[in-house]
Amino acid sequence: MRFGWIVYRAWGLLEWSYVAAGGGRWEEALARIDEARALGRQGGFSTHQPVFLDTLARALRARGDRDGALAAADEGATHARRTGNLEWSAWAEATAGWTLLDGGGHDEALARLDQGAALARQAAAPMPEIRCVGLSARAHLERGDPDAARRAAAATEELLARVTVPPGGAFLYGAHAIAGAAAAWAAIGDEARARALAEPALAAAERAGWAEAEGELALALGDA
Repeated sequence: MRFGWIVYRAWGLLEWSYVAAGGGRWEEALARIDEARALGRQGGFSTHQPVFLDTLARALRARGDRDGALAAADEGATHARRTGNLEWSAWAEATAGWTLLDGGGHDEALARLDQGAALARQAAAPMPEIRCVGLSARAHLERGDPDAARRAAAATEELLARVTVPPGGAFLYGAHAIAGAAAAWAAIGDEARARALAEPALAAAERAGWAEAEGELALALGDA
């Protein structure tokens, strides 16, 4: 089997997993991810493994397996550090921080998210930076620090303003970050800003049928 075919097939399976995950079909999504990772091992292209592990971590987290999610994210972060890939490190740190935040580990989550944001800036990688900063807004809010939450929410807005999407589109891969920033604005009393941030993404998630993103964004707007 040709190396190029294996690479494209593996990435295709990985991205296909999001179709299943978007509809809440976690076992199907996990099967696609496992198949993609197996092809990666067969082809020997280890550089991409942190992204595959990050996708696995996201699916496990969404299914409620926080321990499994954190283990996968940590493995991805370790692999990315070993290969010197700052961007993939930032992706893994974002998902690790998100998972820790779900479990109420705010201080540890913030440490991971701050690390991820710094790595993303070093790599000039805006997508993981948005994820880390938006989730930081949620973390600061839940820790009871509205001033820090406000700063992180404003930084998230600035980063999102640089993102180009098709008409009616949104950065749904980072819906959790948008939700985090919107929830921060809602909690500190700026409902208009919360809605301006989250409503377009919620509409895009509804059109795409991405149930997890819909839920996160709807909860954020429920506070607005």
